[in-house]
Amino acid sequence: MDFAGDGNMAALQELKSQHQPAQKENGLTKIIMEVASYQASRRRSNPIQCRLALSKQISRFKLPMDMRQLEALSPQGYLMKYCTICKRRQVLYKRSFDRFNKNRDGTLSFQEMEKALMDLYCNSISSQHIRQVTSILLLDENTKFTYKLFFSLCALSERILYNLFETKDAQHDEHREKHHVEKVDFSGLKWKFQGCQVSDEMKKLMYLL
Repeated sequence: MDFAGDGNMAALQELKSQHQPAQKENGLTKIIMEVASYQASRRRSNPIQCRLALSKQISRFKLPMDMRQLEALSPQGYLMKYCTICKRRQVLYKRSFDRFNKNRDGTLSFQEMEKALMDLYCNSISSQHIRQVTSILLLDENTKFTYKLFFSLCALSERILYNLFETKDAQHDEHREKHHVEKVDFSGLKWKFQGCQVSDEMKKLMYLL
């Protein structure tokens, strides 16, 4: 009889019996942690579940290497050229735009823009909020809003209105932080403007961002 072989087999079975429960336990612990993390993230979102979940990371505002390129731009021209918006947010913006683009000509009137923006925020903002943002871009009742201008306006509104709707428990929320590259870009604006003939309206926009 092969007692050595029997001994090895017994040792192998013993090892299996020792390690299998541990593997199952580790897997269960991982699942519990994932569920807890998901529930925690839902609780953080509850205070703003009735409106668009605002974030400073859905868009990134950039500055040109040569700041003199800003001299010829209006605030709305700057946004349409130097604002990058994540694809998923663009889908939401387009949905609201299309809902109020009744004649399907690819443009919204000022009144249609207001309705579309309110729709985006589930009617949790007022006309006054909207006009606070449009005034920064020097937009008025005669402005026609294309997709690009409307998307830029939406992105700016999230950035401006974030602080207004931010809740106390969101002080350490990752959504309140800008992209690191953007933080670096917009640091030291005062000396970056030196030697540039940038309009006061543009400077105001830069500092608000």
